[in-house]
Formats: sequence, structure tokens, C-alpha cells
Amino acid sequence: MRLVDAVRASSALLVDLLHTRLALFSHEIEIELDRIRVSAFLLVGALVCLALAITLIVFFAVAAFWDTHRLAAIGGSSSVLLFATWLLALRLRRRLTAGPPPFCATLRELRADAGALCRVDTE
Repeated sequence: MRLVDAVRASSALLVDLLHTRLALFSHEIEIELDRIRVSAFLLVGALVCLALAITLIVFFAVAAFWDTHRLAAIGGSSSVLLFATWLLALRLRRRLTAGPPPFCATLRELRADAGALCRVDTE
């Protein structure tokens, strides 16, 4: 009878442990989705505003130099836009790679659980 009780208790503990880890995993998924959603919204908004501003600036520069240096105005504007694109791409890459990797807390806890279970088996 003691063996059955021990198996029952171990099973209940294992199910509770699994439930806790799945809850943590679910919470981390929600955090990641929220981070991605906010980042995407900010990115789209910034790109729309940037595109409109750049279009107006280029039109202004070309119109201002239409009679004298229109090719220089177009070339200069293109160079500035390429440089800005490069800077924005670097910043986006840095933002996407910053912070801990997704689900690191869940993985850390699962490793700790596995280590604790191994220690219990050897005792």
C-alpha cells in the first residue's frame, strides 16, 4: 500500500510541477507577443511618418534647386536617404537582438527541475 501512495504522491507532484512550468511558459509567450505587437506598431507608425516627411523634404529640396542644381539636389537627397535607411536598419537589428532570449526563464526552471530530480534519484 505504501508503494501505491508513494507513486500517487509522486504523480501529483509531477503534475503540479508540470502545471507550474506550463503557466510560466504561457506567461512568457504573452510577454513576447506583447513586445512584438508594440514593436511592430511603433515600427509601422514611424515608417509612415518617416516616408511622408522624407517625401516632402525631397520635393522641397528639388523644387528649391530646380533652376540651378536639380541633379545635385536629387543625388544629395538620395544619399541622405540611403544613410538614414542604413542607420535605421542597424537600430532595428540591435532592438531585435537585445534582451534575454525568449522563454529563458522556463528553460532555466526546467533545468533546475531536472537537476533536482536527478539529485533525488541518487539519494
